Amino acid sequence: MSLIWKDLTPEQEKDFVKWALDNWKPGAQIDPSWHPLLRNTWGKLDAAFSIAKRQIMADYQEVQE
Repeated sequence: MSLIWKDLTPEQEKDFVKWALDNWKPGAQIDPSWHPLLRNTWGKLDAAFSIAKRQIMADYQEVQE
């Protein structure tokens, strides 16, 4: 059991992840007071975006050469 954040039911987890997916924007600040599930989801989205961005830039540079 978390000392700060409430334990979520599976339905609440689904709702939290949906909210995170619907509201994430690249480079958005992750509030440390948010539930760990939200922070983790946004962190994964940030990491995936960073990888995709580097790949797109690499592909674009290949086209320019």
